[in-house]
Amino acid sequence: MMVFLYLIAVVAVVAMWRGLWGLMDLYLWRNNPKLSYWVSFVIGFVIIAIVLLQVMK
Repeated sequence: MMVFLYLIAVVAVVAMWRGLWGLMDLYLWRNNPKLSYWVSFVIGFVIIAIVLLQVMK
């Protein structure tokens, strides 16, 4: 049962991040999609790195 709940949580987190990054791609720099993709990627990577560093303490 717990594995099923973990699976649902993982899918929900991935969907949330995908939606957030998609919105950032649309609204960050509308006229420069390549820059928008890179900036949203870097922001997401930094957030994930910070969270992982906090968890590993």
